Amino acid sequence: GKGHLGVGADADIAVYDLDEKTGRAELERRLGCCEWLLKSGEVVVRAGRLCKSAGSAKKRSFFFVPKTKARETERETERETEKETEKETETVRRICNRRSFRAEHLKVFTAFIFLFFCFLKVKGTEKCVKRRG
Repeated sequence: GKGHLGVGADADIAVYDLDEKTGRAELERRLGCCEWLLKSGEVVVRAGRLCKSAGSAKKRSFFFVPKTKARETERETERETEKETEKETETVRRICNRRSFRAEHLKVFTAFIFLFFCFLKVKGTEKCVKRRG
């Protein structure tokens, strides 16, 4: 069954050489390559080296970028921008769904449409004034 390590188990296991006292730089280096890797019960990496008997296995290293204040600030700015956009979208949705602004509740006059588009600056106030005057 799943989650069982024992005789007959078929599992992919990666073993890393880590210690509580391992420094940050050394920790990053050690996480780049595992000490042992068992794939479908077959040893693929032994003592940090790719086994030749591993068939078509290829050794790949994965790296991560540590957190920095600049990256965190960038992420916070992105989150704030997303929140502002969501807030604006919600506000527009609420305004558009108000009974007095729904199309079926409005008597639409040409002058109203003209002024509404000028107000929203869809075509720009100057163009509207030129057309009107």
